[in-house]
Amino acid sequence: MPCGTFAVVTYSAAIISSVLSWIGCVLIFVAWFLCKDTGSSSRRFLLFLTLADFLVAVGNFMGASASLLGKYNTIDQQDEDCDVDIVNNTCIIQSFMSTYASLASFFWNCFVALKVRQAILKTDTVQSWLDRREWPAHVVSWGIPLVITYPLLATGNLGEDLASITNGSSIASGGWCWIRSSDCDLQSLHGQSPRWPLVIFMMTISGKGWEILAYVFIPVVYFQMKSKLKRTIRHTTKLYINKNTIEAVKRADRVMTLVPLLFLCLRIWGTIRFVANTIVWVTPGNTSATYEIVVNHIFWLLQAIGDSGQGFVNCIIYCFMTTSIRQKLLDRLYCRGDKSPEKLTELEPGDSFAADKPEPEPDNIHKLDSSDKDKISNSTEKGSGHSEQSPLLQRPL
Repeated sequence: MPCGTFAVVTYSAAIISSVLSWIGCVLIFVAWFLCKDTGSSSRRFLLFLTLADFLVAVGNFMGASASLLGKYNTIDQQDEDCDVDIVNNTCIIQSFMSTYASLASFFWNCFVALKVRQAILKTDTVQSWLDRREWPAHVVSWGIPLVITYPLLATGNLGEDLASITNGSSIASGGWCWIRSSDCDLQSLHGQSPRWPLVIFMMTISGKGWEILAYVFIPVVYFQMKSKLKRTIRHTTKLYINKNTIEAVKRADRVMTLVPLLFLCLRIWGTIRFVANTIVWVTPGNTSATYEIVVNHIFWLLQAIGDSGQGFVNCIIYCFMTTSIRQKLLDRLYCRGDKSPEKLTELEPGDSFAADKPEPEPDNIHKLDSSDKDKISNSTEKGSGHSEQSPLLQRPL
């Protein structure tokens, strides 16, 4: 791992971000157990994502702490003899945990997006396969990462990322162990081909490739929901939409923009470093001072914070920004019970629209008299085409 003053700052930032993620994950679990009446299947999926993010934070905390304390080798300390492998068992354990949990987090992020989409866009007559069977989500999210990570562990390919760029920075790790690599991988040893293509392939399959797919999949799902909601509101007669509904839709629209945007802002820095530094590593040459400052200082610091901080960000989105959950947590905190005079009208990514009981009719909806009904009947007969309420708005919010 690289050493120096800036490296100390980066490791410290990773440690702080990991601790904040632990706190966020704990709050999400507390919210689930204290507010089970607001729990939906979407939030159950969020619990599994939270577990994966908690393990990511634990692994990154271990790695950054060991690097900060000098427990891992630095790039400058790597053995010049390429026939000698540097083995650090703590590093290997941390690498396995971080790699496995990161892959699981990517998959659960995608399944949460799918579950939220199903909760918002489904009709009463359609039941999602995620509602009928959750086990495929567990097989994919916990099983595929194990299938990828265990062979890397068994073949000794997990360890310290000592492949150096010109200023001594590693290729893509944020201060923790990942895929074992060094500058010796660029050489042909004992008549064998250089190992660097295998290193890049393993880094791609064990993280960066799935990460890039998530960059595409998650925004597409959320923006599809945004588009569907806007079309539904636009094509639904105003007689069925009140002021509270419009405000709820606007809040949901903001959150569905925020979720993929924050995911990109958290994870994109490591991806940029991986692509840029891989090119520099396999095609040795001098890099500019600007490149080093931006890619291997600023982006490295942002990667250390973002890769470790998703649990904390999820807590902000799904607890603090979700009015119903936030209110119930405050009620529990101040021992007030549920004294809200009215049920909050929300249209949020963590909640399904389905309700067990019909909501009372809002006071601000105009009561239709006989003359109004005649007008509606006449307009319907003229073929307005929008007199039926959209399935999205048939359920009480």
